Order: sequence, then C-alpha cells, then structure tokens
Amino acid sequence: MAAGRSRAHPRCREGRYSKIGREGSSCGRRLQLRGRPERAGDDGLAGGQGRRRAHIKALPDEIPALKCSPLYHVGESYGGKLAAMIGVSLTKSIHAGDLDLTLGGVVIRDGWISPTDFSLTYARLLDDVSRLDENAIDDANKLAEKVSEQSAAGQFAASLQTFTGLIDLIDKSSGGVNIFNFLFNTSGVDLRVLAAEDKQKEVRGSPLMRFVGQDLSGSSGPNTIEGIMNGVIKEKLKIIPNNLVWQLATVAVFNALENEFMKPAINEVDELLSLGVNVTVYNGQRYTHTIEQCELLICAMGLVGWNGLNDFFRVLREPMHYFCYPGHDSTAFRRIYKNLQYYWILEAGHVLATIST
Repeated sequence: MAAGRSRAHPRCREGRYSKIGREGSSCGRRLQLRGRPERAGDDGLAGGQGRRRAHIKALPDEIPALKCSPLYHVGESYGGKLAAMIGVSLTKSIHAGDLDLTLGGVVIRDGWISPTDFSLTYARLLDDVSRLDENAIDDANKLAEKVSEQSAAGQFAASLQTFTGLIDLIDKSSGGVNIFNFLFNTSGVDLRVLAAEDKQKEVRGSPLMRFVGQDLSGSSGPNTIEGIMNGVIKEKLKIIPNNLVWQLATVAVFNALENEFMKPAINEVDELLSLGVNVTVYNGQRYTHTIEQCELLICAMGLVGWNGLNDFFRVLREPMHYFCYPGHDSTAFRRIYKNLQYYWILEAGHVLATIST
C-alpha cells in the first residue's frame, strides 16, 4: 500500500553487496519479552531509528569488508518508511565523515510513505474497478478528508482511528476486498492466534489487525515463520535470551505506534533523491484513470519535490518478462531516470513476495 499528503502537487525486508539494513513491516511485529508486552514499541520511531543508526555505525569495525562493499538499505511496507528515514540519516553521516560506509542505495517495497494519500485515493481506485458504488464513495471520501485534516494538524492518533474506520467501511461496502491486493477478496480470517496471544478485545475491533491476522491463520508449528524464528534461527544465533520470542503481529506494538503510524515520509524520499542516493521503488499493480489520482499517487510515492520528477514521467516504461524473454507474458514494468528506478509488478498487491517473483 503506497500511501499522506504533506503538500499538494501534480505527481519500497532485509535489505551482498551488503544487505545488512532491512526494515520489515514493523507495524505489529516484535520481539516480545515474555510477561512484559507493554514494553513493545514504547519509544516509537525515534528510538528505533536511533538504535538502527547505532548498530550500523558499529558494523564497519566488526565487519571490515563493509568498508569496500556497498550497503543497501531495504524496507517493505511500514519498514519502507523507516528505510527512507534512516537512509537520509545514514547519507548525512557518511557525507559528514562520521560513518565509513558506502550506501549503495535504498530500496522501498510497497512503502507506507504517505498514509493520507493512500486514504484519499484508495476508495476512488476501488470505484474504478467496481468494488465500491456511489453511496460508499461519498462516505469514504468524507472519512478520507477527515484523515487528511487530522494528519495535517498533527493529530496522528486520531487520524489512525479515522483511517481504521475508513478501512472498516470499505471492507463492508466492497464485499470484503483484500486490502493487500484489490484484485482479490479477503478470505476467512482467523483471529484465534491473535486473540490467544494478546487477549485483547481490540483485535476484533481493528480491521487493520484483522488483515494482519490473515498471516497468522494456522501459523503454529516448526515449519512456520514463527516456528523457524523461535526455533532454528534462535538456536543458531545463540544470542537471544530464552525469555524473548518473535511474533509476526501483535496488538501491543500496533497500539504503541498509534502516534507514528500515520506520519508521512515524503520529504525523506525527496531528500534521498536530491542527495544522489540510488532509490528503487517496487509497487503492485494500480489503475489510475484521472489526473487528480495521478497527482495524489505522486505524493504517495514520495516524489513531490524531486527536481527530476517531470523528466522521470517523460521516460517510457519498459515491460519486463519472465526470464527476460520477450516471448513470455509481461510481468512488470520498469521506469529508470537518473538515480530512481520504479517497478510496477502486475497482478501483485501489497505483499509482493507472496504474489509475484
């Protein structure tokens, strides 16, 4: 979900090369200290960024090869926002001589860059593909405008509540369109794992956590992501305390980030491009039929102030095929201009890795 709109204008997981810096979709994801879930995410974005910068700054001393190997910082979803923010900080530290590294680039995959613009465009997009009717559009637009107003006023917790209401309205009015990929429906969501772990009634009241909960259905067992992280990975690393467990999603972290979730990172993407950092953006398929939607989606991509924007849109998109063989069906489009590469992955939604290769 590329998505807030900080200014009006016409119109990216673990990141060798050194893919040390990777930001996952950290909303609702955590290492949990057993018995003390209230600690999850207490210090918000600032604390997380500070720790990541400190970790990366220590890497060249521990891994000397990094000094002659480009570091790529990769982020997906909410982690895409973090990757952009941390990428700016790293670039400035490198330029100032405080960090002895070469930043090869920042990769943003389905980045949660502009929540407000996602809110303002999502319902209209669903109208274009016949998932919403005029009645639902009117109600959705009112909520989207409220999201925009609250975010502009810095009321990010309130904006998140309104956004949650918007997603709930769309879920009900669209017959259960999949928020991760509007080409599909949301199949039966199993909340039992979340409910058992957190024992919070808010799980059932939060459409966002309900959608996250899809990934948890049937997630127990040694061959699941949680089983692997808390089993073989934990055993191999030999540094994770026994009382720490990895969880795919949890309400505690989501709630702890209520003042951070709706903050945009548009300026950071602009700054990365202006600083000459190689930026690669991967997004799923979208239909954009109006100039207004095009303008909003530019904000959503975080390309508002970049002085190469107009020339970027003059470049023809290049179709991509399986195995790079033109005889195969097109699976994506790519546009490259200067230090920006942008990919549209066909038939893919928010979770690119699970839909498309």
